[in-house]
Amino acid sequence: MIRKQPIADILLKLLPMFAALAIEAHIRLYLSAAPSGRLFTSIILQLLIESSPIFLVHYLTLSHANRKWMAWTLGFVLYPSLLFSLQLLSPTFNNWSLFSAQYWLFLVIANGVFSIRLVFSNQLLAPYYRLFSKASSLNVVLTLLGLAWALVMAGIFASVVDPMHNQPIPPRIESDQLLARPFDFVSYFLQFSFVGFLIGLVFLINRYVLIRHLLAKQGLLGFAAGCLVLIVFITPVFAQFALWLPLNSGVIEGTLLPSANRNIFAKDNYQFCFALLFISTPLILAFEREKQSKALIEIAQQKAQTELQLLQQQINPHFLFNTLNNLYALTLSQSDKAPDMVLQLANLLRYTVYEGQKELVPLVSEINYIRNYLALQEIRVSSQCYVRTEFPDAPTDIQISPLLLIILIENAFKHGVEKCKDECHLDIRLQLDRNRLTMHCANTLPKQDKSETQSGVGLSNLKRRLALLYPNKHKLMVEQNNGTYTAMLTLDLSQ
Repeated sequence: MIRKQPIADILLKLLPMFAALAIEAHIRLYLSAAPSGRLFTSIILQLLIESSPIFLVHYLTLSHANRKWMAWTLGFVLYPSLLFSLQLLSPTFNNWSLFSAQYWLFLVIANGVFSIRLVFSNQLLAPYYRLFSKASSLNVVLTLLGLAWALVMAGIFASVVDPMHNQPIPPRIESDQLLARPFDFVSYFLQFSFVGFLIGLVFLINRYVLIRHLLAKQGLLGFAAGCLVLIVFITPVFAQFALWLPLNSGVIEGTLLPSANRNIFAKDNYQFCFALLFISTPLILAFEREKQSKALIEIAQQKAQTELQLLQQQINPHFLFNTLNNLYALTLSQSDKAPDMVLQLANLLRYTVYEGQKELVPLVSEINYIRNYLALQEIRVSSQCYVRTEFPDAPTDIQISPLLLIILIENAFKHGVEKCKDECHLDIRLQLDRNRLTMHCANTLPKQDKSETQSGVGLSNLKRRLALLYPNKHKLMVEQNNGTYTAMLTLDLSQ
């Protein structure tokens, strides 16, 4: 059964595909003879119609686990092949269709980048996901974008003979020209990479000097002063470095500088440096805040996990102490039930040691543990207490945090059954409705002290563990009425 998803989640998964569509639409609009809003709208709608099957396949491969590779092959290989075949066979369709190899490549890249994150977020690939997260840091992403920009610009410049003296040049890459002048392409790529390196240095100085030191320690005034010093002194120096590139050699007007001339002190160069700082500062601050938030979340998770482990360690000695007291009483009376109790105790401790330390166990195993515990207790109190139980047939795929349910039962024996001198009752019922588990535990209170409440280490630990393990997914109610103490626990076990 396919679970319905909110529209926002669907759009979020389709966001990279829309980005690829927007890039292709802007390229086609820029290359058109008469750009207009109407033309741009028609390009977007036509591209959306032609690529809608690919959008659907992208969403399905990210949302459902069955036959992903088959769906991906149909959408990203066979369907584009069909479109390209129709373009070759039908001139009419070829004149109408906007689907191109370039657009297909954009869609594949968008799908691949978004899918990699989901693949590496799998728990089994957690170490690789951390490596992928580092590789997708702000510095790395901007470096890759800079190299991509250098590649594109080198391809455009290498497609034109003597590009600096033939401005403006068309924003297209001619593959035959690249093959004819491969060394020019490499030369242009290295020069544009150097320009990107200079821009990247401004970004790094802003991030690691101006923001992390001046802004953090000196405040806004120190940061503003640092920006002013950076703009005034570094702009002409970097402009001179750029003018020494072979592309700018012998060029008076139309250089690679923002001023498009050889004046390194031109105001356009200073304005470009200011704009670079103005744009990069909020971007850096946003990433720094996200990084700090992730660090705080990890610290909180580690703290919660440590607290949870301490709570689990408190449960085991409490149970062992009560059970050994029962066994001690039986050995003093030389009861024949003592050997069976030792065996039951061994089984329970084995579960506590090996299964109780896990994050989740099958609900079936937890129910069997409760059955063994009750069998152990009934050896001693069978003549004194009437125990009524009801357990569901739980599917093996439903899991629960171990040693949670047993706390209510231990509490009932400790504060109810063990203190009752007369006949008492204990009613334990577990009901499972899909992923919703309800536990009802009611026991007789001792007649001599009906005002006593069943509290202590066990119940307080249970409340704290529920808050840590099942936040907003549990409900615990306790009440005392007419000599009976009742506890009702409801858990949402959906993952």
